[in-house]
Amino acid sequence: MKILFIDDESLIHEFADHLFSDCRVDVLHASTGAEGLEVLKAEENNVLLVVLDFELPNLAGNFICRRIKKEHPNLPVIIFSGRMNEERAQACHAAGADALIEKGEAKRIKSVILGWLQKLVTPEKTQSLNQKRISNILNMAGVSGHMLNVASTVDVYAKSKETVLILGENGTGKEGIALALHNRSGRRGRYVPVNCGGVSDSLFESQFFGHIKGAFTGSDKDHDGFFKAAERGTLFLDEVGELSLENQAKLLRALETGDIMPVGSHKIIRPEVRVVAATNRNLEEAIQEGKFREDLYYRLYVLPLNLFPLRERPEDIPILTQHFLDQLNKEYDADPPKKITQSAIKLLSQKAWPGNVRSLRNKIMGAFTLARDREYINEDFFQFSEGEERVLEVKRLIEQEKFPKFSELLGITEELKTQLISKALGKMKSYKDAADALGVDRHNLRKEAIKRNLTHLVDTNKKQREDYYE
Repeated sequence: MKILFIDDESLIHEFADHLFSDCRVDVLHASTGAEGLEVLKAEENNVLLVVLDFELPNLAGNFICRRIKKEHPNLPVIIFSGRMNEERAQACHAAGADALIEKGEAKRIKSVILGWLQKLVTPEKTQSLNQKRISNILNMAGVSGHMLNVASTVDVYAKSKETVLILGENGTGKEGIALALHNRSGRRGRYVPVNCGGVSDSLFESQFFGHIKGAFTGSDKDHDGFFKAAERGTLFLDEVGELSLENQAKLLRALETGDIMPVGSHKIIRPEVRVVAATNRNLEEAIQEGKFREDLYYRLYVLPLNLFPLRERPEDIPILTQHFLDQLNKEYDADPPKKITQSAIKLLSQKAWPGNVRSLRNKIMGAFTLARDREYINEDFFQFSEGEERVLEVKRLIEQEKFPKFSELLGITEELKTQLISKALGKMKSYKDAADALGVDRHNLRKEAIKRNLTHLVDTNKKQREDYYE
């Protein structure tokens, strides 16, 4: 909740901060009416209440109140004064003031303001404010507490030059968060997204650091790499966990020193770049498996940001559903615009969405197409495969540290199977116990663990005892 104090006395602003320090209220400050109007404009309707001094320099508070009411007619304004009299009170009421307070009445000031906030902040209003803040900062749809925290974190991180590491499953919106960080940063350079999974090992240096003309066969002109292209901007390294160990070392050096050298050149350049990285992998596990450099992990993990999967924030599903439907109605110029029934929204809210937001959007697109000329989309237009349901169930079980039998895992991805084996071995510390839990032969499980670099999860003493009694 935000309130704006407009007063030319610094002591009043210190008093306001102290007065509301024990409340969930953000106090914004302005020393003139013009400055206050600028704050209201910048906050884009996030301010719930204005507290305004009558005795402002250049222009009295009642005139400022009139301006505020003209530009923000539904915004309550409280005017306070050290010398409130009948003439001033009439002028304030005529200007549209919602309440008047004497300046010396500290308890009354707090009581009146909190009373107004209590009336203003209904659950519906809170949800609307959360939705607006998430949309304004992230350009995403959402209303959950998690997404509100993400928006607040992005707002803070955007002002820094330090590296951000975004962690989250596929489809949770990592690239959207990276773009929001860039857009909120005020950086004048470009936003340069790079899919690290698609970078060839042999071309890494050329693609990232650039090359000069004649550096190798076919290089007929100078080429700026990703770092140079993102100068004074943001370089987004998507799926950074997919880089080879060799290229991780090259990336680490560039991040540590800030120096890069184009292929074929002997000249070091130092582009000023803000790096944002993202991955859907558990990098700590990758470090244990010898697949990711620990020093690079800590170099990236300066400002971490975790994105929850959609199944952990189901309250966002109705908002996202309507958002995607609005987009499709606009894109296809639907007349009349299609609507979705509450029973369909209830069905969607009960799903756990292994592909997260991306998967939800695809389902909405499919239902929109199937509905053809019908105005309402009901639950019959949503189709879910057995494979999707199985993946959801396995994910739920893994999160609860429950272990389905291997015979039930037909059709699930290798990545999910690795997660399951890792979780079982990590909990049991024994091939025998994990094999019993998973309903699989111990020797076969050991082969799977070796293939997936998971042998470090087994307790050595337990393994020796098992081998002895075999």
